[in-house]
Amino acid sequence: MHAAGATLPRTGWLADTPPDFRDLVLHACDVLCFKTTERIYEDGDNAGGIFGVVAGGLEVHLPWRGSRSTLSHIGGPGFWTGAGTAITGAPRRVTIAARASSCLLRLPRAAVVEITRNDPSTHVYFSALNARNLFLAIDIVNALKCTDALERVTATLLNLVGCDSAKQPVIHASQSDLASIAGLGHSSVSVAVTNLERRGWLRRRYAAIEITDLTALQRSVEIT
Repeated sequence: MHAAGATLPRTGWLADTPPDFRDLVLHACDVLCFKTTERIYEDGDNAGGIFGVVAGGLEVHLPWRGSRSTLSHIGGPGFWTGAGTAITGAPRRVTIAARASSCLLRLPRAAVVEITRNDPSTHVYFSALNARNLFLAIDIVNALKCTDALERVTATLLNLVGCDSAKQPVIHASQSDLASIAGLGHSSVSVAVTNLERRGWLRRRYAAIEITDLTALQRSVEIT
């Protein structure tokens, strides 16, 4: 197992797969490092491998045209992307860029093909990764459908918590990032974040937000 991948079996997709499958994946991966804003792949690129975040983070950008912000999600350690095209061979549908100096594991498409050919039962685990990302996409759409700015920001923050199982997870995103992802104006996001901070549910840091009461944040979305 790669030393760089020691954390991935404990969080996210791989944590929910059998040890033998995890070992197959980790031994077939290589380690890649990217600088801030460096592109991992772009919309329209040929199919390639699956990428998992070990350290740093990834930005997901939709292929909008013009001046509109394309930032749609930020994934931290434990986040995997690229499974859909790696399995189907279809061109990439989104652009993925390094959020910061980031260390990733890459499972090449050839390795995915080999693993599933040698043991067809492993298809279910790659399908599970596709399902995870589909559910995330649904949650992102649901957040955008919230007409109330406070509800939309709350739902967006929960989506950004991702695989972070810490008692008080830290989201490495600025209020400007939140505005882009939530499709809101900066002033609306600022008012919503201030409201949530006054409730004691989060604490603002420099270019980051610490969730101080994740349960309350989750319950508020369930109620609405």
